[in-house]
Amino acid sequence: MFTQSAFLPIAIGFFGLGTNYFVWGGQALFNHPPNGPEIDKAVAIWGIWMGGFMQFSAEGWMAIAYAALSLLGTLIFLDAGDVPVGILFIILLLIYLSEIPTRLAGWNPGARLVGLWQFLGAIWLMYLTYGVVFNTSLGGHWWV
Repeated sequence: MFTQSAFLPIAIGFFGLGTNYFVWGGQALFNHPPNGPEIDKAVAIWGIWMGGFMQFSAEGWMAIAYAALSLLGTLIFLDAGDVPVGILFIILLLIYLSEIPTRLAGWNPGARLVGLWQFLGAIWLMYLTYGVVFNTSLGGHWWV
């Protein structure tokens, strides 16, 4: 019998999504490196493999469904008293609500706003990653 790992798979998911949002959000927010075909390909590769296939396709129509799902997650987790995960869903909701007018109506400032929410989401996801790992493996008391 193998013993159960102290590193829950949820921490790996937080880390992957957080890495994705640092790459996508940082590039969109700071426009560094500047947009171009090669940069777009590199960012897409990170989006596919690190953030997961679900986060790769962030076009406007899909963002409507993900905004609805993020609102549901926000309401459920906050109502259940899981505020740290509720905060994550609030950030996701802000990302998708910003994606809708950006992608569907060509709202140019929206790209930077999406980048801001993604970057802040990345920071929060890294916090959650550390919290889950420290709480699970060392009996820590992080707020997660």
